[in-house]
Amino acid sequence: MRRRAFFALLLLAGACRNEPAAPAASARPAPPPPIEAERTNLLNVGFGAAVISRTAELTLDHSAVRAIDGDPASRWSSPPGDPQQTMTFSLAAPVRVEKLGLLAPSAPPVTIRTVTLETSPDGTTFTPIQGVQLKPTDEIQWFDAAIPSARYVRVTVGEGGSSLATLQSVHVRGEWLQPPSVAPIADCWAVNETTGNFAERGGRVAAWLDTAPEKTQLDGGRFGAVYRFAWARGPQWGLGLITLSPDGKRLTGMKWHELGGGHAFSTSWFGERRSCAPAGMQPDIVVDTFLRRAGWYPLFSLHFDEKDAVVEQASGEAFGIIENIVRGLPSQRIRLAAREYHESTPEANRRRAETRLRTLRDALTKRGLDLSRVDFAPLGADEPRIAIPTEAMRVMHGTVEIQVAPDGRSAF
Repeated sequence: MRRRAFFALLLLAGACRNEPAAPAASARPAPPPPIEAERTNLLNVGFGAAVISRTAELTLDHSAVRAIDGDPASRWSSPPGDPQQTMTFSLAAPVRVEKLGLLAPSAPPVTIRTVTLETSPDGTTFTPIQGVQLKPTDEIQWFDAAIPSARYVRVTVGEGGSSLATLQSVHVRGEWLQPPSVAPIADCWAVNETTGNFAERGGRVAAWLDTAPEKTQLDGGRFGAVYRFAWARGPQWGLGLITLSPDGKRLTGMKWHELGGGHAFSTSWFGERRSCAPAGMQPDIVVDTFLRRAGWYPLFSLHFDEKDAVVEQASGEAFGIIENIVRGLPSQRIRLAAREYHESTPEANRRRAETRLRTLRDALTKRGLDLSRVDFAPLGADEPRIAIPTEAMRVMHGTVEIQVAPDGRSAF
């Protein structure tokens, strides 16, 4: 056995527009918690933002993607003694910008003394934002920027602290001018100086990266403006998220070991397309590794419409995975669990999970699969394996997964 498309972004943009009236000047309001502000930051890898270029970083664990990962505790850092660096980011769609913001440490030796913020509609002509001066504060610093349409943001750090410069988050507050989307990924890529090969079929995206000593295999699918993956390399396994530049020529990714929380972050992926002979779909090593070592597997190749109904035509490969597992374990109970983290109440998250599982059950029944040993668990936001504070975590963990009992793992 070897085998939504828009994730409520307009609602988040609407949250940016419906702000409460400003308090009187004499009453200084408490700043919002940084993590809450991150949820309305459109320059977020979870919403499809990507890194177009960066001049340098301390390590790939502290790369430019850490300034747009939605986690205020993570950070981009310059190489020691070399803080003069530039990063260019793209948004998943054009945005009518209201404000730009920066979150940077306030204390040496990692402070930023001077910085330039610029925006561009096309990635070629950039216009600087006036009045960008950082103050020593641990709060997000906002700068007015009434820009009719922007697709790119460039940040240039002119001066750092006594040893290096560090930036936690770059913020864009505004309104999407069109639904965010992502270009097709199927092609050959150079990823972190290794060869990568991505293929797509039946709503499923499979890939391998030519890492040493063993190849890294990825298996997943498109989700709105991002790609979600499970990965395996030998006995190792984990999750990955990939976005593409607007022209589809550059790749930005985040990789986590095992559960995929901030503490498990492994490295950043950066890539460019390259010419090679496409290898096509790969064997289901990722599925087998997850089920054998973790007992569960995220069905990122299942697709649901805006009403949370399964899209049968786009989910054929995922149906095949489910059918192979159920039929391959004839004496085992199987569990299909659905989680969702985007709604404001547990009840609303659970309702969305219920709809997904109900329509999935109907589709599998129509295909003739015996579901007498399959349990359906609409968890919603219940039973999270880890904390889900960021948009990237909501995207990665808000999915349907298939689970097998411990005594069934040896079959893989």
